[in-house]
Amino acid sequence: MKKHILRSILCLLMIFLLIPSVAGCTAGDSAEASESDEEDEEEEDRDKEEAKEKKKHKKKKAEEDGKEDPEQDSEEVDITTETASEATPVPVNYDISPAEISNMQIEILCRYLEAQENACSEDELYEMDIYSGLESYGWPQSVNPDTISYLFYDVNSDGINELIIEYCETITDIWGYDGVKMHRAFGTGSGSIVMLHEDGMLEVGTPYTDNGDNVKWYKFDAELGDYFPAFEAYYNEEAVNEFYTFCFDENSRQEVVQSYRDYGYYPVWVEEWGHNLTEEEYNDLCSDAPVVTFDDRYLLSDLDIPETHERHDFPNGRLGMNGLEKKKEITITEDMQYEANIFISNFVEQYQNGDEYHSISYDSDVYKLVRFVTDYYDLNDFEQLEGSYLNELSLKKVNKELDRFFGIKLTEDQAAEFYNDEYATTEYYEDGVFHFINGDGDPKEDIAVVYEMNELSDGNYEMNFFVYSPDLDYLDEGGETYHLTSKEAMSLRDKKDLYWKAKGTAYVKPHKYNNRNTYQMISMEVYSNK
Repeated sequence: MKKHILRSILCLLMIFLLIPSVAGCTAGDSAEASESDEEDEEEEDRDKEEAKEKKKHKKKKAEEDGKEDPEQDSEEVDITTETASEATPVPVNYDISPAEISNMQIEILCRYLEAQENACSEDELYEMDIYSGLESYGWPQSVNPDTISYLFYDVNSDGINELIIEYCETITDIWGYDGVKMHRAFGTGSGSIVMLHEDGMLEVGTPYTDNGDNVKWYKFDAELGDYFPAFEAYYNEEAVNEFYTFCFDENSRQEVVQSYRDYGYYPVWVEEWGHNLTEEEYNDLCSDAPVVTFDDRYLLSDLDIPETHERHDFPNGRLGMNGLEKKKEITITEDMQYEANIFISNFVEQYQNGDEYHSISYDSDVYKLVRFVTDYYDLNDFEQLEGSYLNELSLKKVNKELDRFFGIKLTEDQAAEFYNDEYATTEYYEDGVFHFINGDGDPKEDIAVVYEMNELSDGNYEMNFFVYSPDLDYLDEGGETYHLTSKEAMSLRDKKDLYWKAKGTAYVKPHKYNNRNTYQMISMEVYSNK
C-alpha cells in the first residue's frame, strides 16, 4: 500500500497523538492499524496535480538552482534511488557480538530511566548524552511514566537489533550502532506520525505545517547505523503538491562517511533538497512493505538497572553512585527566609517578561555573566552606572558582584570576550570598562519565596521556590516582599496582592558576605509559569 494511506488518516491520528490521554494511554496496549481504499481518490488527485506542475515552491527551488524553467528540473531527474521494497539489506560484519550491543542499549535505557526518575533538566539531559523526542511531550518532568516504553527490533534484517523508544506507543527515538558506538539514528517529537515499514523505511507524517501536510521518508544505512532523509512530499489545501529527493546518494557517500569519521555525524547538506519529483516518481519510491506492529514492548519504569551501571553524579548532588542522594530538610528560620528570598529574587527579577522564564546557567558564558551584573545594577543601584551615551561599568565592579553571587572572577582576557565583535558600537569591553545600553531604574516586579530547603550530601543546598508578581498598589503601600514565608505569600495571593507566576529549583552553596549568611549560585531552573 502506498504512502497515501497517511493522507486520509493524518487528522484522525493527530487527534489521538497530539492530545494523548495520560491516564488511558499505556505502553501495554497494542496499536491498531487502520486502512482505507483510496485508489479512486489517488487517480483523481494525480490528474489535478499533473495539471499544476508549476508550483510556488517548485519555482523557488528552480530559481535557487539557477534554472529558468522549473518543469525542466523534473524532466532531467535521473532517479537512481532504489525502491524500498527492492532494497536488499547488506549485513555488516561488526567485531562485536549482539550481546555486547545489547549491553550498550541497556546502558542507554539506564540513562533514560535516571533522567525520568529524577525529572532532569535540559542541561542535565545534555550531560547524560540524551537527546530525545520525548522532551516535546514534557518528559522527563511532567509525563506519566507508564506512557514511556522501549523495544528491540531489527529494522533492516541484518541480525542486529536497534533500540526503539516510544511515547504512548508512538516512536520518538531509534538508536543505532555504527560499529563503534551507539547513537540516536532517528528522533522526532509531538505532532508527527511515525510508521516503521518491514523493509526498514520510516514514514513520518507531520500535518499542518506552513506548507501543508508533510510526509518524509527515511532510509536506514546499516554501515553507519543511521537513518537518512530520502524523499518527501508536501500536500496543501489547493492540491498544489510537491515532491523532492534529498541530497544524500551513492555519489556523495564517501563525503558522508568522512564526516562521521571526523565529527561523528553527517553534514548538514544531507537535509537539503536534491531534485524535484513527479508524483508518479515519488510513488515509485515509497515503500510497499507493511507497517510493523510491535508486540514485545516494555515499560521504561520497569527496567531493572544492573549493578554494573555507574549512576551519573551531577554537580547539584541529586544523583550519586547509590541512586538518589539523601536530603536533610532544613528548618527555615526568619533570617534564612529573608536571605534566601532576596538571593533568589535577584535572579528572577531579571526574567519577568511574560512566559520567557528559562534555566539560568552562567558557567562559561562571559556575556551572560556580565549582563547579569549590569542588569543587577540597573534594577538595584543604577546610579553606580557611569557614562553618557552608553552605560559603563568597570571590570573591578563586575568581578565584585560575580564573586558575591557566583564565587568567580573574570580575567582581563575573559572580559575581552564580552560581545567580542570589532564592529560593536553599543556593547563592548575596552581598557578595563564594559560599555552597554541599559534603561534607568526599571521597576523590580517579580520576587521569589523559598518554601523548602534541603541540605545535600556535598554540603550544598537545594532551594525550591515560587515566583510572584506583587500588585503595584501593594508595593506603593510598602507591602513586604523579601521576608515573606510561603504561608504568608499564599495569603497575599488570595487577597490579590501577589500573583503566582512560576516555580523553580536552585542549587546553591552557603556563602558569607558582609557578615551575612547568604549564598552563591550553582544552577537554577524555573520550570513553568502555568
